[in-house]
Amino acid sequence: MSSVTLVYPHQLFKSHPALAKGRSVYIIEEPLILNYNPIHRAKLVLHKLSMDAYQQHLENNGFNVRRIGITGFKTTSNIFEYLYTKGIKEVHVADTVDNYLEQALNKASTDFRITRIWYETPCFLLAKQDAIYRFNASKKFMANFYKQLRKDLHI
Repeated sequence: MSSVTLVYPHQLFKSHPALAKGRSVYIIEEPLILNYNPIHRAKLVLHKLSMDAYQQHLENNGFNVRRIGITGFKTTSNIFEYLYTKGIKEVHVADTVDNYLEQALNKASTDFRITRIWYETPCFLLAKQDAIYRFNASKKFMANFYKQLRKDLHI
């Protein structure tokens, strides 16, 4: 097993772009998402329960799922060190849309020589490049950006 898919708490998509049959899935209880800012206990419980349900859903659909808990790994680097010791050479990840997490992923994957394969996130109506193009075309005014988007999408 040298290639795995990583799924973070905010990426529990029904159709996750990084999933592939035959490739193991690691659901990551990422400290940067769950602990970085003070968080309400109810939100933590919601994250944990939704990750449990997502894990069950994936297992029911034939995926080999492992969970990396927050208690054993305090940083993203610790998680990648663990993956490295398990012989993981490549990780498949949907765009995290989180600057701190992406910086931590970039550093950890470089430090442990693990290749990252990025996928577009299904979190948004627009692809990242389309959003950037539209934002620049709107002269960087959010009202113009959303007005044009509503017109184009007939909303």
